[in-house]
Amino acid sequence: MLEWGFLLARLPAYRISVYLVGLKRSDLPSDLHGAVRIFEIPSYDDFKGPGKLATEQSKSIVNHYTKQEEDPFAPSFAQIFYGWPQWRKFLLERVQGEAYLSPKATIRVLTSAFFPISYYPENDLELYDQALNAADVDSQRDVARITVAKGIVEYLKHARRRRIFLRGDFDNIKKKFAWLAQYKDPYVSLLTRYTMGLCLYSESFTEGHDDEGRRRLRRHALDDFEYARSIVECTLKFSDVGMKRIRFSNESSDLWRMIICGNIVRTLIDIKAHDAAIEEYKKYMKIRMGIQMVIAKKAEQDMQDVFRIETRLHLLRLGNLMGELSSEDLVQAGDEMRAVSCRRPHVFRVLEKEIKEISIHLNA
Repeated sequence: MLEWGFLLARLPAYRISVYLVGLKRSDLPSDLHGAVRIFEIPSYDDFKGPGKLATEQSKSIVNHYTKQEEDPFAPSFAQIFYGWPQWRKFLLERVQGEAYLSPKATIRVLTSAFFPISYYPENDLELYDQALNAADVDSQRDVARITVAKGIVEYLKHARRRRIFLRGDFDNIKKKFAWLAQYKDPYVSLLTRYTMGLCLYSESFTEGHDDEGRRRLRRHALDDFEYARSIVECTLKFSDVGMKRIRFSNESSDLWRMIICGNIVRTLIDIKAHDAAIEEYKKYMKIRMGIQMVIAKKAEQDMQDVFRIETRLHLLRLGNLMGELSSEDLVQAGDEMRAVSCRRPHVFRVLEKEIKEISIHLNA
């Protein structure tokens, strides 16, 4: 019983798997029932002969444990987004060497955190960077996923550092991603195409490109975003490219659809594809409004405020694009933003750059 107590004190109960050989659950003390995951291994009579007993029992344990380690407890992309304060704490404790999750769950957090940190101040990006650098990976797939996540962090650093990107800002990211171009893990492919789309789109604003060069970069970015969307929406012919279909919960799929569709919208606007941009923007807002309802129930107040103001900004952009923006819309948006800036100035600072840009764009 000492060993049981030690394990339960050190690990979450759901991380402990107990295999009974020659015993039944009913043989255990009653206080252990329901405390940990307990599995009975087939007895001697279930195998074909005495020489196979130990081998078959070992295989049975390994096969069962491997299936268990698919880890139904690994957080989803949506769970990490909506519950970011909890996962921020986990990253902090992990950097300090005080937290443990299964390898799969840890990789899931490390390759999903890029999205929620965009709704929080700079220090979350620094923490994320530290956690990635401290990551201990032992498989090619996990190395690939961590490599992409590091590329996203590098992009976010550039995005937060200066308004105007410089030539060469994204060269290092492209070098990191070169060996991932044909990687068969669908999530690696999704992250890679999404990030390359961001880099190409941002690079189109750097000096030294003529109009045709900018359009070409933006069309390449659009291709990457569309490819990423085909992975999320499972419209890609996965067998043709040697990949398995990606598996997302509905909430995670909606978040990814919103992320990608938003980037498709702004790219279409910049290549002057006016009608296509409006249609995409309507799709985007429909997805976004559904997510906003979920955020109101699941996310902390800071994220609710930032997301709501972002939604207001998008409504202004869509109204302007459709030629239906009124002075009343601007007044209402201004009042809401001022209320947030007075009540929660740190939230307002997260969106300050975006708010300035939309004000200039709308001449508000």
